[in-house]
Amino acid sequence: MLAFNTDFYGGGGLEHKKIAWIKWDTMCLPKDKEGIGIKTFNIALLGKWRWDLFRHHGELWARILEYKYGDWRCLAEGTRGSKDSIWWQDLMATLNQSQQGTAFQNVTGWSVGCGDKARFWEDCWTADEVSLMIKYPRLYRISCQQKHLIQQLGSHTDAGWEWSLTWRRLLFDNEVDMADVFLADIAQFQIQPHRGDSWVWKVDPNGQY
Repeated sequence: MLAFNTDFYGGGGLEHKKIAWIKWDTMCLPKDKEGIGIKTFNIALLGKWRWDLFRHHGELWARILEYKYGDWRCLAEGTRGSKDSIWWQDLMATLNQSQQGTAFQNVTGWSVGCGDKARFWEDCWTADEVSLMIKYPRLYRISCQQKHLIQQLGSHTDAGWEWSLTWRRLLFDNEVDMADVFLADIAQFQIQPHRGDSWVWKVDPNGQY
């Protein structure tokens, strides 16, 4: 977690203690409850780590963290390693188990380009921001392409993007209508080969965290 210097508010040091004029519990309260929002501010800074790991995954500092702990996907899914540091464990727990961490994920959306980062079934990249796994659970269960990126489920041709979907079995009669709706749903999206997938911060007009 983010280290916070309480001496700034209480004053003093190891040898000369001064009165702490504000209780720590009060300082951690949100501003609308007469606190100063330290906890919220801390979570916002931790959220920036997740955002930057995604946006700058090719940079040296991000590659070091990815090699040691895992990439932004591991952080988002709470995938733990055997040698995770206390800092990484706290970061993962805060973003995946706290109310603020859930709120952070709810205001982060996908802007799909070539489909190089978003997962076809599991990520919320469609217009209604509901994953295809949730919308079409029966089709998801029989798909041979679970956990695949969008770009792995099709290719560009002279006529444009063409989906290439594979299934574990033939569709039952009562699944055909569902499949038609599903195909119409994904047909409206244009995969753009020259632009990578990115995240959008939905609460800011410029889309940046």
